[in-house]
Amino acid sequence: KKYENQLGAFIFSWIKDGVRYSFSEKTSWLDEIANGLSEIKLLAKQQGVYRHRVIEDRDELPEEISKKSVEEWAEEFYIYLQKDFPNASRHDIYTAEHVFWEEKGLDRYGGKARVLIDKIANIIQRKLEAKEKEMIPKLVEEGIKWAKDNELKKMTKSNIIGFIAEKGLNLSSNSKDILYNRINLKLKQEE
Repeated sequence: KKYENQLGAFIFSWIKDGVRYSFSEKTSWLDEIANGLSEIKLLAKQQGVYRHRVIEDRDELPEEISKKSVEEWAEEFYIYLQKDFPNASRHDIYTAEHVFWEEKGLDRYGGKARVLIDKIANIIQRKLEAKEKEMIPKLVEEGIKWAKDNELKKMTKSNIIGFIAEKGLNLSSNSKDILYNRINLKLKQEE
C-alpha cells in the first residue's frame, strides 16, 4: 500500500536501423517489492503452484543460461520462432521473446539478461531481414500474377497488404515498399 499508484520503473525502447536501443530506470523501493515477490514465488514454487524457476539476483544470469553463447541462444530462439511463431514479423519478436524467456525462467529486465536478449534480438532481426529478402523475387512474380488476375494495372499499397494477407505472410514495412515498387515497375514495363 505504501507505494500504491506510484511509478516504480520504466523501460523506453526503440529500434533504429534494425538495432534495438533501450533505456530503463527504476526506483530504489522497487527492489524491496521485487525481493518480497521473489520470496512469494519461491514459496509458491515449493508448493507446486508456480511453474517457473525463481532467479534471485537480477544482475546475474543463471548458470544454465550463461553456459550457452549468444549465437547458440539466437539459433535456439530462431528455431523456436519458426516452430511457434512461423509467420512472425520483426514486430512480433517482442511477444515471442517474452514467452521464450519466460519459459526459460529468465527475468528479462535484469541488467545482464537485457544485454543478452538485445544481442539475440539483433541477430534474429538480421535473420528475418535476410529471409524476407530471399522471398522478394518470388513474391514479385506472384504479385504480378495476382495483379493481373485482379485486373489491376497498378498495385496500391493497400493491394500489397491484401496480397500479402492472402499469402498468410507478415512482412516488414521495408519489404512491403520493395514489393510495391518492384511489382509496379514490372507491371509498367509489361504495358
